[in-house]
Amino acid sequence: MGSISRNQLTPGTWRALARFRDDAGVTRQFEARAATGAKAERKLIESFTRRAASAGEELTAESRLSVLAAVRWAEFQDAGKAINTIRRYKEILDKFTVPGLGALRIREARVSTLDRFLKSIKTKNGGATAKLCRTVLS
Repeated sequence: MGSISRNQLTPGTWRALARFRDDAGVTRQFEARAATGAKAERKLIESFTRRAASAGEELTAESRLSVLAAVRWAEFQDAGKAINTIRRYKEILDKFTVPGLGALRIREARVSTLDRFLKSIKTKNGGATAKLCRTVLS
């Protein structure tokens, strides 16, 4: 993690920013927002701590998709998305994606398998839900 900078966006809203280099060597900028600068900085440090812990998960072709989903979800929560986006994606993950695909191993998640899953979601729950499932899978 690089140095943390923070600035006030509006009265009562502070943003803490820092760069983080992941295991793949890619450096990304992350942010956290809170009511004070110190709280935003602590929130950012906590997210890096969770990220480092989840990066320790060893994923292989034999890992279940449910394990992959848990690791990726921890990363996604720190991506600075809107609260309603996070809530809706979590709902889709918990209600459709993990129950429908979570027992599969990563090596078994072929395009044909995922496509069949998305088509069944579209038939049972509609196109909008299927599209959200596809987005969450991505």
